[in-house]
Parts: sequence; structure tokens; C-alpha cells
Amino acid sequence: MMMGGLERPIVNWDTVKINFIGRRFEMNMVMQLKWWQIAWFILLMIMQYRMAAIRILGKNVMGPRGLVGLSKDSLQFCQNEILQALDVYLDPQAYPILIHCTQGKDRSGLVIIIVLFILRVPVDLVKADYILSGQGLDRVRESMMDEVREIGMDEKYTLAPGEVVDEVWKFLEEGGGVDVYLDAIGFGESKRQKLAGVVIGVTLMRPGRILLGRAIYSICRMV
Repeated sequence: MMMGGLERPIVNWDTVKINFIGRRFEMNMVMQLKWWQIAWFILLMIMQYRMAAIRILGKNVMGPRGLVGLSKDSLQFCQNEILQALDVYLDPQAYPILIHCTQGKDRSGLVIIIVLFILRVPVDLVKADYILSGQGLDRVRESMMDEVREIGMDEKYTLAPGEVVDEVWKFLEEGGGVDVYLDAIGFGESKRQKLAGVVIGVTLMRPGRILLGRAIYSICRMV
């Protein structure tokens, strides 16, 4: 393939699709609606007006919860999905890894935050990297706004505030810490050691391609 006059190899990507918004997460959101909103939501889903039903959740649950609240909900109700995502990092042949979601900084951002916590990257550095997501998405902010308005949310959902990292860290600490949480979801000490070893090993074998801290975040998140 020719790009800018230079010959570039065609890369064949292996894709791992994870339905991050699973049934437990969906039920948690629906149960936060008032009874009449639940009835209206179910009716719309039966009538196959899915986007109208999602707008009820967006306006009445997702919007008020905000990025911080939704991140905490994901940590509680998307544990199997988080485990699936983390397991991908255990395969040295999988690197470099691109992880992304619709907006590239909420679900994918949460997974990368956890990966960096496993690597013992300081919280301040993790937060600085997360904030970079917001800056990197400036060029597509308008299209992002169209998406969030369609589901009944506002501009705040398109941002990447550092408080998300602070609150995720605080939430995990209140539950006993990152390691306790990961043990509980099935990503135990042996897996954590393997992940760290794989990342360091790949970094040494491919200098300049995968680095710890900000560079690994930049490679893994959607840009």
C-alpha cells in the first residue's frame, strides 16, 4: 500500500469485540428510572423505537450520573467485560494494541486507567494522560456533540476531566485498593505480574513503539 509516496505494509488486525454495556449494566440504568419512565422505555423497545428509548436513559440516568458516576457503575456492573479486556494484554503477540469505544475516552479510558494502575503508574501521570484525551478529541468535538445530543445528553459527556481518574482511584481505594478489586473480578496477582512482564518485554523488544506511562496510554486509547 502506498501512503504519501512511501510503501507501507498492510496490517492485518485481530479484532476482539467486547459488549461492554452488558445486561447487568443495562438493568442498573433501567432500575434508576421512575416507574412510568420504565413503562415508557419498555413500550418504546417493544415498538422498536430503540433510539427514543435510549434517550430516556440518557436524559434521566446517564446525564445525571456523568462520566464519574458511569465509570463507577462500570466498575461495579461490567466486571466480566473489564476482565475480558484485561486478558487481551496478557498475549505478547497481541501488541501493539488499539482499544477504543464510541467516544474513545470513557469505556476505553477506564480500561486503560486500570492497566496503568496495574503498572503502578502514578495517579497524577494517569490523570494527565486522561486529560490529553479531551484535547485530542477537540477536532471531532462537533460530531461527538451530535452523537450525545441524539441520546439526550449534553456537552459534559464529550469531555475528559481529570476528576474521573481521581474518583476511579478513590472508588477502588474505598473497596480495598486496585489489587483487591482485580482479585475479585478474576485478574489475580499472577495475571497482573504477567501483564507487567509482557508490557516491559514488548517495550524492550520494540523500542520507540511501546513505552510505559503516557506512551502506552497513547498507543492503546482511541485517538
